[in-house]
Amino acid sequence: MTMEMCQLAKQMRVACQENPHCQLVSFNRDCANAFQHYVIDTLAFAIKRGGFMYNTVSNDGKVEVDFIYEPPQLQAVEYPAKSGLKEWVTAVVKLEVNEDMVADVNFEPFQMSDVCVKLFKEGWFETEIKAPVVKL
Repeated sequence: MTMEMCQLAKQMRVACQENPHCQLVSFNRDCANAFQHYVIDTLAFAIKRGGFMYNTVSNDGKVEVDFIYEPPQLQAVEYPAKSGLKEWVTAVVKLEVNEDMVADVNFEPFQMSDVCVKLFKEGWFETEIKAPVVKL
């Protein structure tokens, strides 16, 4: 097989997943405030950070978050893929300026799509960071 044929064989169309596995996420106020203060005070919103939310899932699919853990950012799809839990949700905290020019802090929960998890399991993502080559 040529390189071009190999690339064609691995092509996949990725589209939005229409039906999320998790319909609703609610945060424990204290854990949300602790994570938000970490992002504000330590990082000053200079870097986007995501956190895994430890939670319970009700019978109707509602996720109630009790604790947020920030892992190394390359593991954002690895953990959901290995867990097998369809309702795995990740949070991003971001700073936005509203129309009154006041800064608002927002939590955005998101899920890896089934396609993203499948691509990870099939080895499409680089999981090891290689040291850059520096030429002098």
